[in-house]
Amino acid sequence: MNAAERVLCTKTEEIRKQSIQQININNPDIVQDNADLQELEQRYEKLDIPHAIRRVIDDYIACIMSRQDRMESLIYYAGREDAHI
Repeated sequence: MNAAERVLCTKTEEIRKQSIQQININNPDIVQDNADLQELEQRYEKLDIPHAIRRVIDDYIACIMSRQDRMESLIYYAGREDAHI
């Protein structure tokens, strides 16, 4: 990848992140989902469960979130590519 391609990729990623930020702020369903996630996280932290079980749950959640992040990026870039056709 040459310097121009790196700049383009960086700029595209910045735009993607700004779009996600705007969706998180302006979409009522996503705003509600984010509030629900915060409440559930607080409830989860208060659970009296063994450390080993909490690690499995934490790893499971991290895996889901990582997959979601990758899917968001791939879907965004696929949409951009489709729009240029």
